[in-house]
Amino acid sequence: YSSPVKLPSALFDRYSYPFGHRDPQDMSRLAQPSSDAPTPTGLEPGPGRSHSRRWIGSLFRVGVSVALVVWVCRRIDTAAFARQFAAQSPTWLAAAAFATALQIVIAALRWRQVLLGLGVAVSSASVLSVTYIASFFNSWLLGTMVGDVARAIIAPAGERGRAVVVHSVVLDRVMSFAGLGLVIAPLAII
Repeated sequence: YSSPVKLPSALFDRYSYPFGHRDPQDMSRLAQPSSDAPTPTGLEPGPGRSHSRRWIGSLFRVGVSVALVVWVCRRIDTAAFARQFAAQSPTWLAAAAFATALQIVIAALRWRQVLLGLGVAVSSASVLSVTYIASFFNSWLLGTMVGDVARAIIAPAGERGRAVVVHSVVLDRVMSFAGLGLVIAPLAII
């Protein structure tokens, strides 16, 4: 394949190509990085390094979560909240909780079908867990896009790679908007 557009090589001078392959049009013959390159000292994974890093990362995430919950709770007028909560019907609260949980399960099943269609074999429990986490981010942070980003980041990529998971999240979002459009379209005609 030869590109009909010839780009000036001055645009690509700052990039380093392997010896003999300075043509910016021919990117297919770039050399793969050598696995024989020495690892800098201090960066070799030690026997306890990955375990301690996981603990530190987990403690940091829990600390940030607790700090954010405390910050939000300090800003709530508890007396007004208690009055509002006591005035609600327990039946309607239970119905709302059930409908929300059912919606999250259906969203997880839809997303799992998209993942399976793209060749990513992920367990239903894993998909449901990631969907619940994304729902938390959708509810408590800056809109639904944060939940989508969370799904794309924390979903297990498997053998297919992170790009396929990101594509599945985008496809799932497009499908949900298309489904919403199909439901609303008859109402627009009226």
